[in-house]
Amino acid sequence: NGNPVGLIENYDVRGIVATAVRAIQELDAKINQVASGQQNILGANFDMQNKDIVNVRNILSQSGNWSISEEGKLVVKEIETEKLTVKGNGITIYDRITGEPVCVFSENSILKSESGSCNSPSPYEGEGGGEVASSTASSSDIIPPTIEILGNNPAEILVGFIYSDNGAIVTDNIDSNLGYQTYLNGVLVTEIQLDTSTTTIHSIEYKATDSAGNMGSAMRVVNVIE
Repeated sequence: NGNPVGLIENYDVRGIVATAVRAIQELDAKINQVASGQQNILGANFDMQNKDIVNVRNILSQSGNWSISEEGKLVVKEIETEKLTVKGNGITIYDRITGEPVCVFSENSILKSESGSCNSPSPYEGEGGGEVASSTASSSDIIPPTIEILGNNPAEILVGFIYSDNGAIVTDNIDSNLGYQTYLNGVLVTEIQLDTSTTTIHSIEYKATDSAGNMGSAMRVVNVIE
């Protein structure tokens, strides 16, 4: 229209509009791609709509620091957490010397261990409408461990002398190598240290629990005398 400047301005506006249109088209194509569920990340195709966790797992575990199987087994090099909840038969650890597995578990609030890995419970269907039976051989054991106190009972020690406890021996009709817990004057202790500064009477109780939950106990009395 006889206006070169206006013509140039029209061309500039036309170019900006064309660039914006291309950007919108590319963005729209990207949105459609995401909406379709098909993605290509690090050379692997992911179906996000169908939650293709298998492919995601394979990519993320390529570092070798961790992996997770389709059955849900997680393998990592190190775990740091404020709280750990374990449901089941216990925790399997490996002996530092032999490398053999050891199952650590709790029964009646008493920490125990036994050789071998911790296996998941295997309840079976019994007769009578598919009810789950949970009885085991250990449930028929109703005999508690027997504790034999070693040394004098009651024992005597002079004021000011250091007391050394002889301990006890635990035997059971089924379990072997059972340990025991020691209670000094009703308090659980890991080491027996008597106050012999004055004449008094102390009580030392030994408690042991077998795999069926039966508990046995024995009491020693220690007299501190002049």
